[in-house]
Amino acid sequence: SPLLKPFARFAPYPAVALANFLGSACMRSSDATRGVPVADPADGQPLGLSRAAGERAVRDTCVTRLLMPVGNFLIVPAVVWLYTAARRIRQPSLATQVAVTAAVFSVWLPTAASFYPPVGCLALDEIEPHLRSEAEARARRAGRVVSPSVEYERGV
Repeated sequence: SPLLKPFARFAPYPAVALANFLGSACMRSSDATRGVPVADPADGQPLGLSRAAGERAVRDTCVTRLLMPVGNFLIVPAVVWLYTAARRIRQPSLATQVAVTAAVFSVWLPTAASFYPPVGCLALDEIEPHLRSEAEARARRAGRVVSPSVEYERGV
């Protein structure tokens, strides 16, 4: 259809994004079901495995995986299309396409990866009760205030 033809350059993105999302979800499914280690931020000591933190880590990783292909599959085609429209040419040279792709990739990949920092925080009232009570008991033994959150490694 002539109305949809301009959008054809963006067609690969949904497939790649879905593959990234499903691949991450499948590979990290054990983190969501078994949990990931959480630690008290005050002393860095592990408290145990938290399913709530595991689910959050998997979700954040999956969102990052949806964002990573945006650069190559949405931004690059848009920039190349704008370039060809501005220069009134039919097809840019291979060197131009490679340069645009490399430039966008080198900027977008770190940007997409930085949407979620590698260490996540989860409020103490969002974790499992046995981990919450362990954190409170450790704080009492150490004579300090209970940290309002726990930390966990998000993974990549």
